[in-house]
Amino acid sequence: MIENFTELINICKKIDKWWINNIEIPIAGDDITSGYDENGVMSGNWLLCEMLIDTIYGNKTYKGIVEKIMKNV
Repeated sequence: MIENFTELINICKKIDKWWINNIEIPIAGDDITSGYDENGVMSGNWLLCEMLIDTIYGNKTYKGIVEKIMKNV
């Protein structure tokens, strides 16, 4: 079961990167710098999903950031 979930996450990451690199960036019309990392891009939606997944599985990377945000709301 967890293997299928992990595979689904990996497929979603690949689709997200493909979409950003092949659709979003070319139609944005912005100049891309020479040091652009095609493998390091992700959409805001995927960032949120990654934060949720990490939180569900116990990774506390985003906990401090979320706490700071909630204090300022």
